[in-house]
Amino acid sequence: MFGRESKKGPFWTQAKQLTKTMAEDERISLGPEEAVALWIQGREVWNAWVEKNPIADISFLNVDFNQHRNLETINIYHWPFANFNFPTGKKNFGGTTFGDGDVSFFSATFGDGDVSFLGATFGQGYVSFFSATFGKGDVSFNNATFGDGDVSFYRAKFGLGAFILDAASLGVGGYDFSDATFLGRANFANLVNVKAVTLLSFRHASFEGAFTLGSKEMFSCVPDLVGTKTSHHTSLAELKCASNTATHKKIFKRSVEEDDAERFRRLKELAEQNRDFEKALDFRVEEMRAARWHNNHGFATALVEGLFWLASDYGRSLARPLYGLIGLWLLGAAVYAKASTLPFTYHEIIKAMPFSWGQMFVYIPSSKGARTQGLMALFGEHMPNWLYFITFSQSLLTLVLLFQVGLVLRNRFKL
Repeated sequence: MFGRESKKGPFWTQAKQLTKTMAEDERISLGPEEAVALWIQGREVWNAWVEKNPIADISFLNVDFNQHRNLETINIYHWPFANFNFPTGKKNFGGTTFGDGDVSFFSATFGDGDVSFLGATFGQGYVSFFSATFGKGDVSFNNATFGDGDVSFYRAKFGLGAFILDAASLGVGGYDFSDATFLGRANFANLVNVKAVTLLSFRHASFEGAFTLGSKEMFSCVPDLVGTKTSHHTSLAELKCASNTATHKKIFKRSVEEDDAERFRRLKELAEQNRDFEKALDFRVEEMRAARWHNNHGFATALVEGLFWLASDYGRSLARPLYGLIGLWLLGAAVYAKASTLPFTYHEIIKAMPFSWGQMFVYIPSSKGARTQGLMALFGEHMPNWLYFITFSQSLLTLVLLFQVGLVLRNRFKL
């Protein structure tokens, strides 16, 4: 009994680990020179080698692929790795340089194992990982640099493991991850030069792990997450974006992209799902702006939205309505002092302040006395008829500003 259990004990575990270590040590490993020598023979030779060696580590560390752009063995439209298969193991493209021109990993199959493009540099041209398939393992584009040109991961599939595009520098162009599948964590954080991005699409993509998208800079386009499937936490806290706008009727701006309102609506939904109500409010505001002039909104609607912005920055600024109430109070006092039978002096404005306050807060019991005493002190028994328009307007504007205060407090302390 003792002997049988000992096979599962510490010695047995150590023996198993030693066997595993020996197996890893015996794994085929191609360094940069060997990997390049195999690659330049073309896809057929490469894929045949991978079929005979399904488990191997391959390193292209710091290789300058741009020196091998005119290979007779690889069609320029398939250069450098379109339809290439990779073995199970580590694939290292760290520090590689691809130079200007198109780069294709179309339908490449990377197999299980980590894939690293850490610090890789892509020049100007179209970069395609269209329908590329990554197996179990991390895929890293940390600190990679993309030149001007579109980049496509359309229908790409990423296995269990993290996809990391952290701190990557983006060039002018569109970045398409639509219909992509991420089985593990997807991290698009701390992106650099996002103002150069003309399109960032995750439309209909599927995220089975946590998803992070953001930058310390402002995106010049609205990321498209319409139709995405998210199964875990989605962090958009560091995402700042606004619609591309063009001058409309000289003083108003209109969104160039008609779909921006829909994109902001989806971002708002994701923020609400993650209880980030402050971010959700920001996206809601941008949604309203993007929808302006595209949904048959007339001048009246634009005017109301403009007043909403002026009063409280769409329910985001507490200072604006508070300062508005103070200004309304002082302005009313000055108007009433000027209209009174008394000389228009600083002291008369002070006397008019309780009367102005009473007109603003008529529902407070003590305000009745302030209005009665102020009326007698300023106008005697009869106030000019035209001043009733001022008092009505002051009371109405007070209600509007108080409503804005309540709205801001509700948005700020919403749970």
